[in-house]
Amino acid sequence: MYDTPPPRVVPPGGGRVQRNIVAVIMAIAVGVLGGALWALFGPGESSPDVRLEAISSPGAHPFMPPVGQDRNGVTPPLGATGTFPGNLDGLYAVHSARPSCDARDLIASLRADQSKSTAWATAVGIDVGDIPGFVASLNPVLLRSDVAVTEHGYDAGAATAYPAVLQAGTAVLVNNFGEPTVKCFNGNPLTRPTHYPQASYAGTSWQYFAPTKITYIKPAPSAIDNYTYLDIDQNSKLTRPSRCGEHPGLKYCHRPSL
Repeated sequence: MYDTPPPRVVPPGGGRVQRNIVAVIMAIAVGVLGGALWALFGPGESSPDVRLEAISSPGAHPFMPPVGQDRNGVTPPLGATGTFPGNLDGLYAVHSARPSCDARDLIASLRADQSKSTAWATAVGIDVGDIPGFVASLNPVLLRSDVAVTEHGYDAGAATAYPAVLQAGTAVLVNNFGEPTVKCFNGNPLTRPTHYPQASYAGTSWQYFAPTKITYIKPAPSAIDNYTYLDIDQNSKLTRPSRCGEHPGLKYCHRPSL
């Protein structure tokens, strides 16, 4: 048998007060729930479209004609997902017989157009007159995986930044801390990427691309004297001095990118 509860005594006006309290509590609950749903499903700060740039693609706003040659058929190694330091052995590949980028062509192209050279120098944070010395400190390599970057195209006389993913096999110049600094197929400056957890991707995807398999490269803890690459032609490791390892007095050898 269930016990019968004692009768509830309600003071004069108490019913109305309790109803008001219940209404307030319900209003607060609805507001909290609505805020939670808005946070989950409502419009927030939208991430920009991340542009997919396949090999041998100049992109929408190239600084110049190609000053390097991308490589077909580079398959990312297993585990090439996440953030890695620029001095990791085998992070980059090289041709054993020839560089993937022509630094002299890059410098000559910039010298031929004052507006472009000014925009290019601004994007990498140097003076226009320092372009030759800055480029001389960079190392020509091939990406072994799909790499996130902030790319700077040339549009209406200025450098315009946008997030991009470069396909494995793209020829780039990296600085002495292992950071991608120039895309050689269009001469566009590259700086550090921003990670967008809910990014959308624009452009033509390549067959194996997946948003969960992107490499983010952070600067090495100190300047790199020697790189250990994958020799793309011989499929073996190859250790070479960096440009700054050979010429440590170059002005930009000990400064990471922006």
